[in-house]
Amino acid sequence: IYTALAGTALLMSAIDPFALWDVGFQLSFLGTIGVVMLTPFFQHLLHPIERRLPFSHYPIELCAVTLAAQTATLPILALNFQEISFVAPLTNVLTVPLLGILIILGVLLCSVSSLYVPLALLIGWIARLLLMYLDASITWCNNLPGAYRSIDTLDSNLIWTYYALLIPIVIFATRRFSPTQQKIAPTLSKRTRKILQIGIALLMVSGTGVVALFSQFNSQSTTITFLHVGPGPAQGEAILIRTSDYKTV
Repeated sequence: IYTALAGTALLMSAIDPFALWDVGFQLSFLGTIGVVMLTPFFQHLLHPIERRLPFSHYPIELCAVTLAAQTATLPILALNFQEISFVAPLTNVLTVPLLGILIILGVLLCSVSSLYVPLALLIGWIARLLLMYLDASITWCNNLPGAYRSIDTLDSNLIWTYYALLIPIVIFATRRFSPTQQKIAPTLSKRTRKILQIGIALLMVSGTGVVALFSQFNSQSTTITFLHVGPGPAQGEAILIRTSDYKTV
């Protein structure tokens, strides 16, 4: 999983050098790492509750996954959305089990709608009932007292301190609670593997630089950038337009 994540990040940054600064990429990448590394740790913490409550394994697992993902992405969420949620575990327990069913209903709806409309309407009504439930559950959780806390400003130094303190916890949780994996003996010599690693690294760096330069000198595109100004929520207070003939507005 770690090799796959690292390879994905390298490939995406080679295609788009600015992907690492995209909020969606940061949340997805850190959230996945958090789920993989910290879920066993939170499952261990919640195990006493699971032993005392019958049929609580699945809700406890959902809570552990949610806490793991939120722990890994908390500073990014607070920095970009100026809010910290305290009801996400409860909301996920109420809604996540239905997401797979909704995906299946959506696929069926798209497939059946061109063949038999009455059946497609029936599937659509079922999906609508589930969506109404999801909307009501999320709204109810959002209106709970203390559901979230607004944050006006967040110092970037606090973010680095948070992750610096989180790293030892992640290392401890990975060694203590993650299942052991069988190591596969390498088939290449150490020198050959080192040459391949350096070659791939140089290739990725070169590719990223070429793509960055190409994006700067590409005369076929016009870009519109919405800039967030001030401590309040983003409202597009400033808009920068770069035309294909290198003019700015």
